[in-house]
Amino acid sequence: KPEEIGKLKLQKRKKKGDIVMFPTDKSGNIVVSLPETYQRAAQVHLSKDEEVDWGELKMVETKVNRHTRALVKITNLGEQHSGQVQRITGATKSVDSPAPVMYLLWKDHKPYTTEPPTRPVCAATVGPLARASELASIILTGYLDSCPPGMECLSTEEMQREILEANMRIKEDKIQDAEVFSMDVVALYPSLHIDDILETVYSTIMESKIHMENINLEEMCKYLAVMLDEEEIEAKGLAPYLPVRTVVEEGAAKGKPSIAFLDCDRYRCRKKGQKDVWKPKWVWDRWRKPGKTVVKMMMAIVMREQVRVIVSNHLYTFSGRLYKQLTGGPIGLKLTTILARIVLMKFDERFKVALSKLSLDPVLLQRYVDDVNAGAQAVPKGMVLQKSSTGELELVLDIQKARSREERDRARDERTAHLYGQVANTVMPKSIAMTVDYPSAHSSKRIPILDMEVWMSDDQVITFNHYAKPMASTDVIMARSAFTTREKKNILLEEASRRLRNCSPHCTWEEKCVHITTLNLQMMK
Repeated sequence: KPEEIGKLKLQKRKKKGDIVMFPTDKSGNIVVSLPETYQRAAQVHLSKDEEVDWGELKMVETKVNRHTRALVKITNLGEQHSGQVQRITGATKSVDSPAPVMYLLWKDHKPYTTEPPTRPVCAATVGPLARASELASIILTGYLDSCPPGMECLSTEEMQREILEANMRIKEDKIQDAEVFSMDVVALYPSLHIDDILETVYSTIMESKIHMENINLEEMCKYLAVMLDEEEIEAKGLAPYLPVRTVVEEGAAKGKPSIAFLDCDRYRCRKKGQKDVWKPKWVWDRWRKPGKTVVKMMMAIVMREQVRVIVSNHLYTFSGRLYKQLTGGPIGLKLTTILARIVLMKFDERFKVALSKLSLDPVLLQRYVDDVNAGAQAVPKGMVLQKSSTGELELVLDIQKARSREERDRARDERTAHLYGQVANTVMPKSIAMTVDYPSAHSSKRIPILDMEVWMSDDQVITFNHYAKPMASTDVIMARSAFTTREKKNILLEEASRRLRNCSPHCTWEEKCVHITTLNLQMMK
């Protein structure tokens, strides 16, 4: 067959190194390019990071293992089960793990002029950070799930419910000029700033209602005594709760120790002309047992320092070279998705506060991952966001701008979306920058949200209809698949039902029939 012959030829050329084959980002296609093109596309991402020596890999593994070991001791993992401590200690330790390989996904749904836009991806299920990431993710997920959802939306059904409730509010408040729009975070994972990550991790744990039990207080206090500097210890009032190093007590300290100081609890004291003496590393005479509130704060600091170590030491390989990621969330780690969610939930809280201070009250405000979908009363012409003399944001009506031709020709949804986008960009400027989308920017006068297209109808109703992106696969279940006939029918019926559920109650039956007809044609392919 011609397809099989062509596939074999491509595979031979790939083995020779004449071409590079890699997948696309969303469409599921395969891209064939020259190695030079692939290397140039990768340089866009590699230029932001630092090439390091291969010896760095072992150093990072040793360092991260020590921090993970400290966390295992602090949380007493395995202590409640006979003979499990050693097994868990071994399971959380990385041994001679290779650095994950970075590869590219071609964003074929985006236009370009010179270098093709790509997404860097790492299969970081292995590597020196993988096990530390998994343990930290388990702990942080528990805290995160205890937080109220806020603006976070987890499914199409939740979004539809919020849209219907927004329509009820529009009707009750008799809003005549409502507009619908969306905002998208630009490059979420690569843009996460270490300061925002650490601050939101700490505040999330402090504000949660969870209190961890069975904590090894001595191990936690020793870890913080090594990790924190004197200024933070004094600022947070932790001095009475932390032990003092013996060498500090004796006036023989020569600087701050590293995490390796926690490898054992005794050290060899050597003095000229005297026998070596083994001494305990810590003095506990003045140590005070912390209360419940202080323990919670200490645990928040422990997790903050664990996250700092993981985020700051991500290594990956590309084209036989080792790189250290300098900015953003670690590529491919499970922990990165948790950290992004934590940062975005804090963004939700602060964004709502910022809107409230400006007397902006949207009828719809929901976020799905990094897409914020909103509906609000249209902003008047000439409205400008600026800082007051006290540094607070305020809305000011610029009469000259309102009378300009550009402002008069500007669509209401565009004007409203850009103002809300400006407010969003002031919330966490280090990590989150928003781009906006609105119906008038599309020929269909509708914006895509999840697997729906949404618009504001003439009678002031937020309406939605089923939508599939142009790059989405049109394949349905194969007729010759191993599923039983009954299972095939159920799968196809559920797909038809999903497409109908994605249609607003205000859609006519003729509009809904189009989606069923499309599904029937896809089944006949």
